[in-house]
Amino acid sequence: MANDIKILLATDCHLGYLERDPIRGNDSFKSFEEILQIATEQDVDMLLLGGDLFHENKPSRATLYKTMELMRTYCMGDRPCALQILSDQRVNFPRFGTANYMDPNYNIGLPIFSIHGNHDDPSGEHSLAALDLLSAANFVNYFGKAEHPDDITVAPVLIKKGTTQLALYGLGNIRDERLHRTFLKKKVEVLRPSESPDDWFNLFVIHQNRVKHGEYNYIPEHFVPSFMHLTLWGHEHKCEINPVDTTGTGRYITQPGSSVATALSEGESVRKHVGVLHIRGNKFKIETVPLTTVRPFRFRDIALGNFLEPEAREPEVEELLATQVEEMIKEVEDEHRAFMREHPGVANTISLPLIRLRVEYTGFASLSVQRFGQRFAKRVSNSRDILLFYRKRTTTRSTRRAVDVERLKPDELGPGSIEDLLSKFLTEAPDPPRLLVMNDFQKAMELFVDKGEKDAIKSMVEYKVKKHIGRQLHKQGFDKSLSQAASVLPSQASAAPSPAKPKRGSKSDKSSKALAFSQTSTTEKKSRATSKRKAASATSPSTAASPVKSKAAKRSTRGRGTKAAVEESDIEDDEEDEAVNSSPIELDDDSDDEYQASEATPPAKASSKRPKRAAASTSQRRTKQLLLKEAKIRAHEEYNEGDDEDEVAGSGSKGRRSTRTTKAKGRRRR
Repeated sequence: MANDIKILLATDCHLGYLERDPIRGNDSFKSFEEILQIATEQDVDMLLLGGDLFHENKPSRATLYKTMELMRTYCMGDRPCALQILSDQRVNFPRFGTANYMDPNYNIGLPIFSIHGNHDDPSGEHSLAALDLLSAANFVNYFGKAEHPDDITVAPVLIKKGTTQLALYGLGNIRDERLHRTFLKKKVEVLRPSESPDDWFNLFVIHQNRVKHGEYNYIPEHFVPSFMHLTLWGHEHKCEINPVDTTGTGRYITQPGSSVATALSEGESVRKHVGVLHIRGNKFKIETVPLTTVRPFRFRDIALGNFLEPEAREPEVEELLATQVEEMIKEVEDEHRAFMREHPGVANTISLPLIRLRVEYTGFASLSVQRFGQRFAKRVSNSRDILLFYRKRTTTRSTRRAVDVERLKPDELGPGSIEDLLSKFLTEAPDPPRLLVMNDFQKAMELFVDKGEKDAIKSMVEYKVKKHIGRQLHKQGFDKSLSQAASVLPSQASAAPSPAKPKRGSKSDKSSKALAFSQTSTTEKKSRATSKRKAASATSPSTAASPVKSKAAKRSTRGRGTKAAVEESDIEDDEEDEAVNSSPIELDDDSDDEYQASEATPPAKASSKRPKRAAASTSQRRTKQLLLKEAKIRAHEEYNEGDDEDEVAGSGSKGRRSTRTTKAKGRRRR
């Protein structure tokens, strides 16, 4: 009708629940598709969701893809929407500033309005929820997000159709203790229309604990503003779709419950429904619609003591439990047949049921749950956890025990929270921290505890440290980026670079090899033997003065091998050149070779092991350079004396040829 606003109410769809399970992985999507089909068949003006559209805070790609595929199929189209939004949409939808069906670039036939729940709430650095992705794709109108959980202002979405005016309020999930404290401090302000506020139908959507789990771990129903006509309560999975007024003040509450069973509890076993809300003026009614694609679930609680004697054996217990499970399966089948008779147009399909038998076994032995479930592997969908054993709690009246318990009880914290404790610690400490500001630390703690962001505290500390370093550098006149500033940290500046390894064949490499070689014990033995040979050769002038290498020297060189002889000669040549670089005396290569052959004659059998490198001090290097210089001068003098003796007293053709050859080499090289 032209003046009726028609809304489909649903909540807690938990898309993606058990998506990897081969049997139950597609249950949540089947139920959500049925909800969209009901909305299309009922020709509703909008679909209103009460939170927890997704089961995970960061749903998988497959879950997002299936969700967007369903919304694209059922929500997009050229079907006109008669709802007019009179409020400031930039306040209601701050990210995009308009409802999706009013965007001229999109054709939306079925608008979806949703708040977030505790499973898909905003988290991360930019405080984004999975609903923000759907909102960016223009599939969902995401509203009800409180920017400041300790000071909340709820602004309504003012909707009009004909003569009916709807003020839609939404408050996404906030941790129950925190929201409870905010209500007690009267920091929750709910705005009303400025003109004729009593002419509006007020609908409130909330996703919190309705059942009391602790002194502050729930939201009492009397916290709901008194001018609300109806409250759509999410988070509670038990289906209580029929509106009730528990406070007697005219504030009705409807609780559709979840569309998929996420726990094998008694509340989940109640048949699932959605509701079609009809609003005209200040009056409303809810038409309940059962969900036919939800997997049937049967729950039963028994005590073995009511059926068996205490001395009963395990086979008797197993048979009793198997009989109970058989009865529960039969009840599911009978209920399905009765439902099909009442709804003949529904497809006659039944899924494998969920069965949970809760067994109180005080005084009896328990069974293997998995082994028992194998009997019903192809008849139920949860064969691994059909049974749940528990013992009856017993209370003792011992005075001593009661006194001990009272003594061990901790002091009651009252309405305080972890934020209050941190604030007290940081502000009243004798030496309070300078970098950790309370507001930043509080946000990081909230992300770490409530949102599961493991790197929240670490990221906050790193950001504060980098910011502090940047300020200090700016004060000192440095114009560096934060990345450059991080490179001058003490921890990184103290780590000096390791010296580069000399390139093979370079002068530094050869010098290090010669130095290490000269310091080994083997070289010392060689030098002693060489000095003895040199002293013996000094007694015969003709032999000592001859520039030609002796046969013994040639044999020693051949015994070492060509490669070893050349390598050692190169090493000592470079070292000698560096030592006498400033000397005015020019030496021939023949004299160098002669000096090397006489002074560094290696043993006949060279060792296969390479000599160890050793670091020499500056004084040792200077001493060695002086010795090398003196040795070269001495060798030059001996060479000149040998030339004179060969020219005067040379005898034999072999000696003359050797002398000529040596002189010719010396002239060419000079």
